[in-house]
Amino acid sequence: MDTGEVEIPSNLTGLVEIIAEEAHAVWGRRRIGQGWRYGTEVDHVRRTHPMLVAYPELPEEAKDDDRELVRHAIRVLLSMGYTIVPADVAAEPTAP
Repeated sequence: MDTGEVEIPSNLTGLVEIIAEEAHAVWGRRRIGQGWRYGTEVDHVRRTHPMLVAYPELPEEAKDDDRELVRHAIRVLLSMGYTIVPADVAAEPTAP
């Protein structure tokens, strides 16, 4: 889906980071559950991977990959007509 023209509102910047960190955590838990562990190189036989670290420890390039995936998902939702608002804002009554 081409979402190049969809702009992400600035108030979602923090959300992008939160979801990117969570996505990395989910990926890591899945890998660990499959028997993978940290290693300096990706090794499919030994099941080692250098990105099996906490999100803050990732190289910035890897974090950027996670962030871009999240940004794309948000752009897809916005292009489909969805609105993303915090629950506390959504619960506020609107003026007549």
